[in-house]
Amino acid sequence: MKRGIFPLAAIFLASLSPTTLFAQDATNDEAASAEAIAEKLADPNASVGQMSFPLDFIAYDGDAPGAGSQSSWRLSFQPSLPYSLGEGVNLFVRPLIPIILDQPVPVVGDQVITTAASNFDDVGVELGDIGFDVGVGKSFTNGMVLVGGVVGTLPTATDDAVGLDQYLLGPEFLMAKVGSWGAAGLLVTHQWDVAGE
Repeated sequence: MKRGIFPLAAIFLASLSPTTLFAQDATNDEAASAEAIAEKLADPNASVGQMSFPLDFIAYDGDAPGAGSQSSWRLSFQPSLPYSLGEGVNLFVRPLIPIILDQPVPVVGDQVITTAASNFDDVGVELGDIGFDVGVGKSFTNGMVLVGGVVGTLPTATDDAVGLDQYLLGPEFLMAKVGSWGAAGLLVTHQWDVAGE
């Protein structure tokens, strides 16, 4: 089932309009240095808004004929929208809006497939299922960060071949250590089907 991608693309492009995010004022009316900003951006619980555009290349492998020669590209838009709840405690919302640039989809049917290449159709540019997480994080003075929250997926794909047609929901937990060198941690999430096919 195809849904119109034009209205969704218009909303996506409108969200890219120039936006200023203010999370904290610089102390002593001085501009924050690039190093200080980089340290804040490395902190998974920073009260600094971000807009990222991860580009994923995925190479496939498997037992199906031709699976090993398949690959896909996906560009995502992921803003991080923090809200300070107090000293070192933040509420954040992070939607993930995936744009499928190229996706192989297995051909299923009664026809006899004679070549490996004919086992897959390519799906062009489509919107994928939108994911999100909402969490509350706490930063400690020793550099430890704990985050707990909810992660989910909404069935917004414009082509059923690249979406699940399910509402998913589940918990997430993050534990990290932040230092001047960056951050290292463990993020654990799990989602269950709560509605849909």
